[in-house]
Amino acid sequence: MDLTSFENNLFILLFLAAVLHSLYLATLLFLKSRKEKGLICLGLMMIPISFWLLNYLLYIGEFILKMPHLYGLFAPGIYLIGPFYYFFIVSSSNDNYRFRWYDLLHLIPCLYIVFELVPVYVLPAETKLNYIEGIYNYRPPNPIEILKANRSIFLMIAYVLASYIYLKNIVRQKKWISPRLLWLQGFNRYFGLLLLLNMVIKVIFIGFKWDGVIMELSLILILAFAIHVLGYVILGKDKVLPELIFPVKKSRYATSPLGPEQIKAYQQQIVQYLESERPWLDPKFSIHDLAKGIKLPRHHISQVLSDGLQTSFFDLLCNYRIAEVKKRFLRGDIQQYSIMGIAFNSGFKSKSSFNRAFKKVCGMTPTAWLKEINQQGVPEK
Repeated sequence: MDLTSFENNLFILLFLAAVLHSLYLATLLFLKSRKEKGLICLGLMMIPISFWLLNYLLYIGEFILKMPHLYGLFAPGIYLIGPFYYFFIVSSSNDNYRFRWYDLLHLIPCLYIVFELVPVYVLPAETKLNYIEGIYNYRPPNPIEILKANRSIFLMIAYVLASYIYLKNIVRQKKWISPRLLWLQGFNRYFGLLLLLNMVIKVIFIGFKWDGVIMELSLILILAFAIHVLGYVILGKDKVLPELIFPVKKSRYATSPLGPEQIKAYQQQIVQYLESERPWLDPKFSIHDLAKGIKLPRHHISQVLSDGLQTSFFDLLCNYRIAEVKKRFLRGDIQQYSIMGIAFNSGFKSKSSFNRAFKKVCGMTPTAWLKEINQQGVPEK
């Protein structure tokens, strides 16, 4: 590799730290999971990521020359990052998701790479060493060979796209959208852009025939860093170390007499009232009105919304109203009413509040959403 001694030692330290940190974070996620499928999938994803980084470390430090039997051993695991990422997104956004036997089909890319490398695995150490030495001196003859070497990145992009489609469908079906679901949408979008940027930069380096060793290693570290950030955010901590090490900040309702069972019961009561009575159609509906309607103290309602539904009263009403707007769009009310007419009939007070809420929940403007559903046969006024 065309690196100076300083650059080589720097990347060795960075990749070693990244490998150890991936395994550390995987352990934390497993300990924190308490059988929560989303955290388990994220923890499982950290394991092939650590092997991915370890594979680079073996070559940067030339450790592979002393251990040629490891040649190609970690390559198949890289193709599990995309599937585990997808299952993390799916199981985190849908509490009712259950794994099915056909989910095993996602293992096909990994198994294909294993099949492709079986002839290599059975080679003697001397032959593997010749292959390894060839890699250090190898320069791909054309862009196709370079892109082929990045099949795992293309697979990750495909799974990010699949996650985007899945989340988009979930948003359409939900009557109210939790902050976690909105965050998952945002992270998936930015992670996809990061992967695309990764490929664009590689294409630029290929086109100008620049030396891409430092670029390649830097991009891998950036991708790993982004996934590590995801792990810490999901663990619920924005500090350097997660809550298993730092004490958890006390909730504003720490002294409340409400227990988990009471919160769950009141949560069901609130949701049932809002869905059956639909009081949010009144633009003046307030949390005080909700307290009177279900005969609960206002501060208890605030706690249930915060700790149980993980949302605020304002966001909860916006989600119900946006769901009503979308339902009216889909049933064809747009043929008789304007967009704002439907919005006002769904409980919104102003155009600005409606547009802001719609874009926050759906990720696009009402007009853009209408154009999209028109392609499915819903007429627009």
